[in-house]
Amino acid sequence: MKKAVNWFLAFLLTGTLAFFGITWAFRQAVAPALKDGGTPVTEAVREKEMEQIRGKVQELGSIYGFDAEWALKMITPEVLEELNVQSAAWWNTLLTEGVSAEEPQWNTETIREQLSMDPSFVGNDSEEAADRKIMQAEAAIRQAVVRTVLPMRGNLMTLIMMQAGKRADLPNLIRFATGTPFFLLALSFLLAGLIAALESRRLPGCLKYLGSAMGGGALVTICALIAGLTMPVAGMIGEASPSLLVQYSAVSSGMVLRLAVYAVLLAAGCVLCLLAWRRSAFRTAGGE
Repeated sequence: MKKAVNWFLAFLLTGTLAFFGITWAFRQAVAPALKDGGTPVTEAVREKEMEQIRGKVQELGSIYGFDAEWALKMITPEVLEELNVQSAAWWNTLLTEGVSAEEPQWNTETIREQLSMDPSFVGNDSEEAADRKIMQAEAAIRQAVVRTVLPMRGNLMTLIMMQAGKRADLPNLIRFATGTPFFLLALSFLLAGLIAALESRRLPGCLKYLGSAMGGGALVTICALIAGLTMPVAGMIGEASPSLLVQYSAVSSGMVLRLAVYAVLLAAGCVLCLLAWRRSAFRTAGGE
């Protein structure tokens, strides 16, 4: 009877260890966005954003007829960094308050002035036609840059949050999700303590159950990793928004790395526990 109870507890411990790793990796991924004001993306991500902006602005230049190179000179690393700071604050407001704030603001007055002084762009158009062309080109450039930094439409997100708010409280859900790892960790210690208590007369015997639970947790974590990597999520995001894919890849790669390290640690714990249990069993058999 005691063995059956221990194996049942080991089975539960397998689940809590695996889900602790998954929720912990998720918590670490969203933690930067939950800090006060959020956390801007890394320089590596900004460089990829700049590559996409360059391609978009060059395409707009061929469509509207302006020189894309001077327009790109106006999109400095400082401008991109400031827009990413505003984007981080946008995500922070969404996740902590459940509302979407205003999208990042970028003063494009210099671009407007350069467009108005470009004779090859304005040509012999009337003042009204030239103003219309300038406003259209300026808006297109601004949208291309802002949509790369924050690849979400504010009005669409507002509608989504209004509908989601009727069914769930996003900030409370986020707080619950980020607090779950601590609950699962405490539950894991409780289950391990119960197994040790049931094997109190022969304490090394609990290592068999603990090692098995760690091994099972490592297998579940690896299966979750494989499932996540093989799902076509990145492909679907890339088709919908290459800009969003850049930010998604930065977050998901960190989660994958953390889960991989966690799986290795669980596997190592499994091997150590089972080796210690086998040595203890051999010693007991030899003593008898």
